[in-house]
Amino acid sequence: MKLDIYVNYNRNCREAFRFYEQHLGGKITLMETFGQMPVEANIPEERKDDILHARIEIGGAVVMGG
Repeated sequence: MKLDIYVNYNRNCREAFRFYEQHLGGKITLMETFGQMPVEANIPEERKDDILHARIEIGGAVVMGG
């Protein structure tokens, strides 16, 4: 059985995933912001750079978050 993990962060997803990449040898395969969403009209300006969805591979595991 393969288990994928999804973690909700309190607006520090980018920092957490960069930490995992640097210290755990992971590889970030996706990092998408709210501002990159196709329909961004309802996103407050201060949230546009926050991470909507990220994905990192660490060894044989996948960790996703937002």
